[in-house]
Amino acid sequence: MPDALIAFNGVEKYLFIHNVWFERGQLEIYEAMANGVAISFRFQRDKKGWRILASTEREDFRKEFSAQIGVIGLDLNVDYLALTETDWFGNLRTVGRVPCVLQGKTSGQRKAIAQRAAVEAVAYAEHAGKPLAVEKFDFAKKKKQLASLKGDPRLRRRNRQLNSFAYGAIIQSVHGRALQESVPVKEVNPAFTSVIGRIKYAKRHGASVHQAAALAIGRRGMSYSETVPVRGQIPDGKDDHLLVKFPARKLSAHEWAHWGRISNAVQAILSEWHRL
Repeated sequence: MPDALIAFNGVEKYLFIHNVWFERGQLEIYEAMANGVAISFRFQRDKKGWRILASTEREDFRKEFSAQIGVIGLDLNVDYLALTETDWFGNLRTVGRVPCVLQGKTSGQRKAIAQRAAVEAVAYAEHAGKPLAVEKFDFAKKKKQLASLKGDPRLRRRNRQLNSFAYGAIIQSVHGRALQESVPVKEVNPAFTSVIGRIKYAKRHGASVHQAAALAIGRRGMSYSETVPVRGQIPDGKDDHLLVKFPARKLSAHEWAHWGRISNAVQAILSEWHRL
């Protein structure tokens, strides 16, 4: 207790509060105490009274990431999380969608919404019994990735709303919830997953562009590479599709360099189409 309070009231130096039980994390507190891991306590007062908040490091008991039975791919967007489940061959099994509208919300509201979305996304993976494949936390790359969709004016308007705070809050919430529920997570480079999903999987599976991107992320988490079709049908943003012939690949060029050329070609085609 503070020295001034001890001198004024004659109370003991230490105040012992017995029979304290935390609804969540009690086992982690016991483990920290048994292993000599530091625990910090904070007293917080609200309308209901006083609360004791405890913080400590939690050991990661998750198994190593294994894609032998498939994965859950997750793609982050402005107003929802797109989820896809794959089998062990990387083929699409199911798709999911978790609302996550952060635009126009306060920082506290955004945090709460992101946490609820993370709970649903991780529960989706738990139900399937499969690990999560998510994009690496790099806001600059995410904005660049979404630029591959700029030919669609509806997506372009919504993607402007994405900001680094919202993006980081969602990604961190997913990682935190996955750790809490012991769901393995693998981060992958999301480069060109949007254009890959648009070209290869959206039309084939009747999926949205973002669900198709989640499938591409999941497949990348399984270490699959993506062959480039000679031509394909891509969503045009007008509830229809365009038949597009893609540029030939240079044998000396890296696979991603070729996808970069295709991304530029698709952007040009969609931009021209939406001017008509």
